Amino acid sequence: MSRERKVQITRRAMHRWQIWCPWIAVIGIGLGTLGGLNAQSLTWLGTLGGNESDAWGVSANGMVVVGSAKNSSGYWRAFRWVRGQGIGDLGTLTGYSGSYAYSVSLDGTKVVGGSSGGVLPPEAEMYVGQAFYWTQATGMQPLSGLVESSNNTCWAYGISPDGTTIVGWAIYSHPTYPPIRRAVFWNGLGSSPCMLESLSFPSQAHESSAFATNGTITVGWAGQAYQGACLWNTSCFTSRTDIGSPGIAYGVSLNGEVVVGQNR
Repeated sequence: MSRERKVQITRRAMHRWQIWCPWIAVIGIGLGTLGGLNAQSLTWLGTLGGNESDAWGVSANGMVVVGSAKNSSGYWRAFRWVRGQGIGDLGTLTGYSGSYAYSVSLDGTKVVGGSSGGVLPPEAEMYVGQAFYWTQATGMQPLSGLVESSNNTCWAYGISPDGTTIVGWAIYSHPTYPPIRRAVFWNGLGSSPCMLESLSFPSQAHESSAFATNGTITVGWAGQAYQGACLWNTSCFTSRTDIGSPGIAYGVSLNGEVVVGQNR
């Protein structure tokens, strides 16, 4: 039996469509229309010695894939797979045993993600981890948390095509409520994160996270007791545009005109 999932495509300030279709049909039609491809093939990327792996990002030419895989000790580790070379462990940040890679620049040379304990899936460990930025020259380097926070907890989900802008979330220590996630961006390695929206929603329940960016437009979710798909112009304390609620936006086209995500 085919599984169905609701996919929402939004053209910013234009139209909104909701399409129901089996995943297999989406894959078949999508690949069949790209570059005049007449046939598709499946390539197994392997693991790092364990029995599980997940792929999350791919370069523009399809030669580089990033994700996370279990090693022989059972820890999740960020990987970078290169066609013709195979899968490689990107390592961890100091003090952590695991890591997870989520996005890669168009040329495949820059990778972002998060490093944490590595025993559980990332959604269970990200709150005690730290975002990273990886290149072959520098290896895995930490991204800093918010200066307003009492800890350095942060997580990176997306990187711009040229690799200069990184987006995700960082913990903000609210003076009244428990720490909450806030959508942020970094202007490369060594920069401090900047919150994408002001603290005009001080409620404990209002959180936000950024998932993808084309360098100018950043998409993700924000919510006060619920989640709503939204986009920001990538600048400090910018205004937010809500594009669907409840929902989450996961990706944005290079020209910023098309946003994809999930309607919940």
